[in-house]
Amino acid sequence: YEAAVAGGIPAVKALREGLAANRITEVTGILNGTCNYILTTMRESGRDFEDVLAEAQALGYAEADPAFDVDGIDAAHKLAILVGVAFGTPINIEDVWVEGIRRISALDIRYAERLGYRIKLLGVARKGPMGVEARVTPCMVPHSTSIAHIEGVVNAVAVQGDPIGRTVFEGPGAGGGA
Repeated sequence: YEAAVAGGIPAVKALREGLAANRITEVTGILNGTCNYILTTMRESGRDFEDVLAEAQALGYAEADPAFDVDGIDAAHKLAILVGVAFGTPINIEDVWVEGIRRISALDIRYAERLGYRIKLLGVARKGPMGVEARVTPCMVPHSTSIAHIEGVVNAVAVQGDPIGRTVFEGPGAGGGA
């Protein structure tokens, strides 16, 4: 159960036990190591999505049918689990806005870099007065943030809470060891 959410990161235990005294207001994460690998490799090599996806499949990071990963569905399921743990309220997967990375081009990544950003597929859940908002979408993340520097098959989960503030957990997210 734990490894199904963020690979080698004990995010569920951290939320359920380590941060239990906090009022969690936001959970943000790179929840799919395959997508993070693809976006990282596209940025580093300048290659397009399809070429890097084929490489990820050859390395065993992506399935033969990669739709669950690259269309954001896997990350949405993981985010829904984190929402239940962090906010104590279940969320239906149909209530998570989902957009994957298929349409991200090498040109998009180059322009983002020139503007001081990295493109990451993020799962974001916020609890507000109207309830919980949850989405999985490619995001422009400023270079100045720690999550912008999570590369390759690594996952990360950032939690905003009161009184703790912001905490970030990172670790392996794809491949056999994770």
